[in-house]
Amino acid sequence: VHLQVAAVFVHSLMRALGVLLLVGLIYHAYCDVFPLDGLWVVANRNGSITTSATVPGNIFTDLIDANILSDPYYGYNDVEYRWVGMDNWTYSRQFTVESAFTENAHDGLQPSTIAHLEDLLECDGIDTVSTIFINNKRVGTTNNMFLQVSVVATVAHPQYQFDVTSAVVVGVNNITIAFESAITYANRKASEYPYVLPYTGKYFTATELTRDDPSQNGEPNRNFIRKEASSFSWDWGPCFVPQGIWRNIRLFTIHSTAIRFDNFYPSVSQVSGTNFQVTIGVDLII
Repeated sequence: VHLQVAAVFVHSLMRALGVLLLVGLIYHAYCDVFPLDGLWVVANRNGSITTSATVPGNIFTDLIDANILSDPYYGYNDVEYRWVGMDNWTYSRQFTVESAFTENAHDGLQPSTIAHLEDLLECDGIDTVSTIFINNKRVGTTNNMFLQVSVVATVAHPQYQFDVTSAVVVGVNNITIAFESAITYANRKASEYPYVLPYTGKYFTATELTRDDPSQNGEPNRNFIRKEASSFSWDWGPCFVPQGIWRNIRLFTIHSTAIRFDNFYPSVSQVSGTNFQVTIGVDLII
């Protein structure tokens, strides 16, 4: 449900901004946030490489930090390190959850005073094709580098809808994000497509796709995956096709009621002099 609340008049711009801040504080007051950034462990498909990883980040920065890779821009290392993007990598870590993240109680509130609690896993950026597990329970998949991912129980979400509440337990939890090579994924999707779909304006025929300019040493089919296209090579940059948790990730619990604010679309316009109108569009989840 989308509502728009207008005709909220205030007598200064600072008061207008204060109204917006107050709305945001009211919303966030009903959340407990547990950041999952920091130290993780990453391993390749056959387990021959296991090392610490930093989130946010990606597999290339993690392997460089572990001295498994040297300078990727030196010599022909963009070709020598192609195996990194061809492999499948799995990120994992443990986190401890107190009872505040369960349906038993929170901050002295009894369950009867709360409509329900929802445990959400929110990922600001996953690069790119992955399956997410909590305590060995599959809670969802991703295939778009650019989408913010909310893993949520019982609440409709415009991107993904996963059940995390039933997966999270009091005590030690394990989260695993298993990635598939973006190169492998893009090639598979291209092979499944019934038509030849060029991914570049050059170096292809009507029946067969070839690579970009051979001097770029790139990978094909970047148009079959929602990922930064230049990572498959460009005329100005080499081919590095990373995997990883490239933006922040967090777990939080929403102390929801029957109606919850989901998104706000505020705007402030000057009516006259020092009078301003605040218009707030609100998405309500009922």
